[in-house]
Amino acid sequence: MCEFSRSSDPKERPMSTPESAVLALADAVKFESDGRDFYLQAAQRAANPLAKAVFQALAEDELDHIRRVREIYEELKSKPGWPAAAAMVARASGVEDAFARAARELDRQVGPDADAVEALEKAAEMERKGLDFYRNRLAQASCDAEAEFYRRLVAEEEVHLRTIERALADLRS
Repeated sequence: MCEFSRSSDPKERPMSTPESAVLALADAVKFESDGRDFYLQAAQRAANPLAKAVFQALAEDELDHIRRVREIYEELKSKPGWPAAAAMVARASGVEDAFARAARELDRQVGPDADAVEALEKAAEMERKGLDFYRNRLAQASCDAEAEFYRRLVAEEEVHLRTIERALADLRS
């Protein structure tokens, strides 16, 4: 467990406090939950098999994010200091695999689906907001464990964004 630093040395990395870390994690749970709800609804409405597969895989990944963020949130609420290893291990993301499978199975006769394109554009916007949020929290991390947690979330959100952008490019071609 790494403790929250009370250092006032301005040369040190900006520090989060226990309270700000808990609030940030609560915001992250809400953000990930809202994203999952959007992806589930988009998957339900999507007529295009590629868009449907991408949205379903994104919804599953968001559920994993919610679980990991909530685990650390609960631990921080009950104990001082950032947990050193809790919730750090992510299951392998299925987003890129789902994209590849759906793209292979997609009948090239299917034209662009305007609703799917619009939903994927909205999804890309949501992922960019998530990236901004997690990068900001990474910059404010109080210790290596907290920084690593946010670094991993940034990496996962980057995979989501790349996958969405690939799906958009495929649908537009």
